Amino acid sequence: MRTGDFTSAQNQVSAQKGPLARLIEAGLLASWRDHRRDTEIEEELGRVGGNQLVAMQSYFRWLEVIGNIAPLLGLLGTVMGMITAFQQLEVAGSKVDPSILAGGIWEALLTTQVGLMVAIPVVTILNLLENRLDQFRQEMRDISARFMHALHTAEK
Repeated sequence: MRTGDFTSAQNQVSAQKGPLARLIEAGLLASWRDHRRDTEIEEELGRVGGNQLVAMQSYFRWLEVIGNIAPLLGLLGTVMGMITAFQQLEVAGSKVDPSILAGGIWEALLTTQVGLMVAIPVVTILNLLENRLDQFRQEMRDISARFMHALHTAEK
């Protein structure tokens, strides 16, 4: 691109995979084929970059839903287990035996544990992915700025 060989630059970037390659390819097409002004090229880079970011985070919503619902399901199981325990206690009447309560309490604790065992890694993974996406967003901004600089310094 710096030597003014936009055809070669486009051929090289077209052979690459990934969102950064699509970003550069869009910039090349906008500047070389369409002969757009700088503001239009920057808008095209922003549009394509935004689309790439949205595509990369398309499954984040599912992780968020799972991370939020899992503890609630565990809590629901806890409530159900405690209801079972108290029903058994009621049926026992005056003959209170701790083993009567054990089944319901065990069920309550198990569902809470499972809910947390699902939620904790899912929320952790979601946060790591969101952090990586933020880094990627910054990298796309940097590449867009470097692209515009290279476009201005390219041999005509």
